[in-house]
Amino acid sequence: MRNDELLSLFTPQTRRDKQIRVGASNLSNPCALCLAEDILPGIKDKSGVELVPREMRESNFVMGARIGTDIHRGLEYWAKRLFPKWELEQRFELGLYENYGLIRSTADAYDPEDGTIVDYKTTTRSKLKALSAVFSMHGDVPDVSGDSAKAKYIAYVAQTHLYALGKERRDGEGTVRKIKVVFIPRDASQVSDVEIFTLDYDHEKAEQVWQRGQHIIDALCDGFTDFPSYPGCYRCNVLAVKKDK
Repeated sequence: MRNDELLSLFTPQTRRDKQIRVGASNLSNPCALCLAEDILPGIKDKSGVELVPREMRESNFVMGARIGTDIHRGLEYWAKRLFPKWELEQRFELGLYENYGLIRSTADAYDPEDGTIVDYKTTTRSKLKALSAVFSMHGDVPDVSGDSAKAKYIAYVAQTHLYALGKERRDGEGTVRKIKVVFIPRDASQVSDVEIFTLDYDHEKAEQVWQRGQHIIDALCDGFTDFPSYPGCYRCNVLAVKKDK
């Protein structure tokens, strides 16, 4: 057995890795600059040619995301057995963006009995402490540069609303009433470390998140590039600094 064989267990391509266009997780990013960067590779010119060829696009491996994917698979396995009426890993077509393409996204779970969309999020106990405070205040806290808790709150609320919108567009309005965001610390020592927050579904909010994506695509097509960065954006404030070093 070679070491590279063992390491290959961490790097098999998932459906998300093969995803070309943005999904709900990208569209929900409150940072317009990062969303524009994610969208740009998929934009086509008037002749239908992609502005950034696929072979030139970056592919980043993130261990936390891989661990999160495996936790999702475990929860899906048990949900099938414990809650057979739940709809699991539901893939929705959100719609078509002009000059970009069809957007699809996948919700972790949906309970048809009470119309609840469920989304699992993996994190750490220290990060969850800050997230819990923001969720408990329904995001009603000031923006703090370098503090990503509110940015994540905005993103998670927007992301789950897009899942709900996809469900509505496929199965009709009124199918979603509630959203549950389940935070699972990777360093949890007991089940009570898991926190669950329940949100009321807001159709208008979901439509606003969806339309924002088209507005950014339109701006990029018009040659606009001066998009603002969100104050608490981890990617802009931390990852960009690391990349420059």
